[in-house]
Amino acid sequence: MSLSAPAEHLRSSFLNWTMKAGRGAVRRDYALYHSFFTTLQQPERFWERLASCALAGKFVHYRFMAAVKYLLLAGDPHPVRELYPDLARGTSRLTPGELFQAFCDQHWERIVVAQLN
Repeated sequence: MSLSAPAEHLRSSFLNWTMKAGRGAVRRDYALYHSFFTTLQQPERFWERLASCALAGKFVHYRFMAAVKYLLLAGDPHPVRELYPDLARGTSRLTPGELFQAFCDQHWERIVVAQLN
């Protein structure tokens, strides 16, 4: 995978963030996020797209993932919600990365706008 420097910085930053040791739900969430980022169907596209949004600053990881979860909590029926234990209603056959990337593609503008506010 060949990424631009900003995209590679975000990718490694997000992956390092997911490796944090936490307890209980925090550890479970980090493991879920790690599975999202390591099984993306089109990783180059995801990371380059994220890098092009100029999302930076403190807590970008938390803010991005909070925007994703906010949309799911608001009732979006996307199948990625099945991977969140507190939102799941069934099971999916797709990998976490495929589901996560499909959700982000569908809601990219809303996630990024939430980030910038």
